[in-house]
Amino acid sequence: MARKTLTLVLSDAGRDAGKRFVITEKPARMAHEWAQRALFAAMNAGIEIPDNVQNAGMAGIAAIGLSALGRIPANIGIPLANDLLSCVEMVPNP
Repeated sequence: MARKTLTLVLSDAGRDAGKRFVITEKPARMAHEWAQRALFAAMNAGIEIPDNVQNAGMAGIAAIGLSALGRIPANIGIPLANDLLSCVEMVPNP
């Protein structure tokens, strides 16, 4: 089955107006592994994780919220963010 893609065109005024990005869904296993790493990092940072979220993958990340993930130390959070951004590709000016 093909992974979902989304083309995003920035419409806000400014230097990035009109830039295009293609966001491609991670394969399910890679997404689940990323979510598990993020959840373990959050738990190690002292963020309270509800019991029913620990095996919920990407949905679990959404449930605890991005603001909570901001409390993860940078040396762990930056590689997680970079891995997540591997799904984003900038499209040259058509």
